[in-house]
Amino acid sequence: MTMTMAFSDTMAMTRRPKRVSDTQAADERGFATPQPSNAWNRTNRDWDYIFNKLNEWGREPGKVDEDDLVFPSYDAISQAIAIIELLYQEESEPAPSIAPDGEGGIAISWSSGDNLETLQISDAGYVEYLRFRGSKLTDRFPVVLPENQS
Repeated sequence: MTMTMAFSDTMAMTRRPKRVSDTQAADERGFATPQPSNAWNRTNRDWDYIFNKLNEWGREPGKVDEDDLVFPSYDAISQAIAIIELLYQEESEPAPSIAPDGEGGIAISWSSGDNLETLQISDAGYVEYLRFRGSKLTDRFPVVLPENQS
């Protein structure tokens, strides 16, 4: 396949199109982390993927990409790790999906039918819980995590 580009002086240039790079930022359904196929099917693979994604983001916290989207900040990543560890220890089912918000924060989400629950972590590490039924926001409040007692 070739691509033709026309210029104002009626000359044309033919070149081979660039290959699309797989950034692994989203799967084919548009989620940053895979959604479990069965809502009550807990697999370590889902949780490992989440921890690996947080580790990947932690390599360059706060980096700005070519589209001016900000990678998750150190504070957001730290809070997300604490939340994911709590959920994992509590054997939360199903594993959530995680996605950067483009402003240095992270969203941790669960969905079921028309219901969506999200923990939104800001770039400063503040956590807010949001619940949607369809497109209507039904609940919203700040979340305070317990201090690490070790």
